[in-house]
Amino acid sequence: MDAQPAQQPISSTSARPQQPADAYAATLPVETLTRIFELALQHFIWPNEEKGQARRVKYGLVCRSWCSAALPLPHYIVSSSIKAERLTTLLRTTDRSRQAVRSVDIIAEEDKVSGRGARIAKLLSMCPNLVRVTIQIDRDLCSPSRRLQDGSLGKVVQDALASLHLATFELYGGDEVPAPVLQRFLKEWPRLQKLALWNTCSYTRDPIVFPSSTSLRSLSLSAVRDFKLTKALIAATTGTLEVLDVGEVYPTKGEELMTIIQPALSQLVSFTIADAEKPTWGATAQQPRAQGVYLESAFKEMSKIRHLIIGLDGFDLANLFPLLTELKTLRHFALRNWRDSPKDRLHDFEHHAPALLSFLNASGSSLRAISLPAYIDLDLTSYCLVERAIERQDIDLIWTF
Repeated sequence: MDAQPAQQPISSTSARPQQPADAYAATLPVETLTRIFELALQHFIWPNEEKGQARRVKYGLVCRSWCSAALPLPHYIVSSSIKAERLTTLLRTTDRSRQAVRSVDIIAEEDKVSGRGARIAKLLSMCPNLVRVTIQIDRDLCSPSRRLQDGSLGKVVQDALASLHLATFELYGGDEVPAPVLQRFLKEWPRLQKLALWNTCSYTRDPIVFPSSTSLRSLSLSAVRDFKLTKALIAATTGTLEVLDVGEVYPTKGEELMTIIQPALSQLVSFTIADAEKPTWGATAQQPRAQGVYLESAFKEMSKIRHLIIGLDGFDLANLFPLLTELKTLRHFALRNWRDSPKDRLHDFEHHAPALLSFLNASGSSLRAISLPAYIDLDLTSYCLVERAIERQDIDLIWTF
């Protein structure tokens, strides 16, 4: 057999691609890479949103161009101050990543870790285009000696928040936020449309006056925790407020609350109130629950209401459905059996089935959905009549547990 010539190496003027920095995928336009990531992930069911975010971060760490495609997310979830610091470092790599962030959910962990406020503040400052921020505080971010001045948020986080141009701000668990801090926020956020202050108090003896808002349309707060704060916010949103959630309301506080929010009732399109019960021991003990009717007068003033969510307190059941029938703009109504609702009232519905049917069959009604507790007492005949009524009127009925 003839001898074969020795194989010579093939010369090339181009270097072999080094994966993945100069691989073909790395040379694709950012827009194409972004579309590839979206298609690859669209059918993947994340265990939760934060884990889905973590997967994209891993893609982004492959190389710079992949980072540009995978990581400029409009929304991030940050479950600790340590993760806030990591995200800050990641966003610092490209200006595009920083500019893309519009929304962030932050949890300030309960662990006693130094520098939590500073880490969170740096993340907020890294995202100049933020329009939505939610913060959950499980432990104060301020130093103990500055709590009266700075409140639960702390000075550095306050300053970072005030530098933004927010449309939505939600605070959960910030037990104390001084009135001057809230005044500063409302002044610095002229385009604020949604404000939520859960379990927040101002703890001030002085009168509270907030600048009038021309844009705030949605307000959620634990209203009975600080009536002075609630009254000031209602006064500041006269003429703009459309959505109001007052949280859990003690039966003994209902009348006072309705008096405070009365100026806003006629302009509301959505209203939510939950039942609450005070402890029956210690300094906060109260007499056994007395049935109140404080919501009945409020219903009569809700001339624009479209979405209404209430508990089982605040009205005489005999009057509930006749009053609702008068709300001609009402589209969605939910009667909730909250954790602290008076359960015995569920058994009274069998006596008021005709009123419920009249409400469902009312001519000229705009009702499109109704949610009722699954444990209300209705006999089989009444249940069948309710089902027929909602089918005839094309109303969605949801039984909640």
